Amino acid sequence: MLQEYRFILRNDYQKSNSTENPICLRFYQKGKRYVFSLGISTDSKYWDEKKNRVKHGDSRYIFKNRIIESFDLRAQRMLADSIINRTQLS
Repeated sequence: MLQEYRFILRNDYQKSNSTENPICLRFYQKGKRYVFSLGISTDSKYWDEKKNRVKHGDSRYIFKNRIIESFDLRAQRMLADSIINRTQLS
């Protein structure tokens, strides 16, 4: 069962010739950690750690936050389904 999830900025990974880091979805299931890239990235100075969203300083913050919100909704549905059906996510 999915226990918790959050969006993170991978500060340990950076594209070559870029100052941006990938934004990922991290979740735990049965004590095991999983990290999936959302396919978007931002500079660490534009990442809001508390809100788990891209700040206004990034020129494409609206677009990137919509992608994050889309993944957030999917994760919430998966979490609810796994609780209701008591099934393991795949």
